[in-house]
Formats: sequence, C-alpha cells, structure tokens
Amino acid sequence: MAQFNLGVHYGNGEGVTKDSVRAYMWFTLASESGIASAIKSRMIIEKRMTIQQIGQAQQMARDCQQHKFNGCY
Repeated sequence: MAQFNLGVHYGNGEGVTKDSVRAYMWFTLASESGIASAIKSRMIIEKRMTIQQIGQAQQMARDCQQHKFNGCY
C-alpha cells in the first residue's frame, strides 16, 4: 500500500514535485504487489505520458526490484 501512496503523492505533487514518471513507477510496483487500485491509477497517469516516459518508468521499476528496493525514490 505504501508504494501506491507514493504513486499518488508523485502523481498529484503532494509533498513532492509532481512527477508522472515516478508515479507510474510506484503504481507499477504496487500493482505487481497486488494492489488493484494501482492498475487503474497507472492507466490514468499513462494518458498524460509519452512513450519515452513510460519506458523510463518501466525501467526504473525493474531497477528498483533488482536492487531489492534499495535506492528507490
């Protein structure tokens, strides 16, 4: 659930700089952890992103998982 909450904060710019790439990354990780609402949120934010941004977010999510979530932000 914390991953989903981070996605919301980055998506809305709540307490952090608004960042669709980071929001997408956190929604991706949350959806892979079984948070159903993260899938819907990721689909919404995806609509305002470029293909390059989506690719970057997907790579960031893979890197985060490979590093066992160390250094993810």
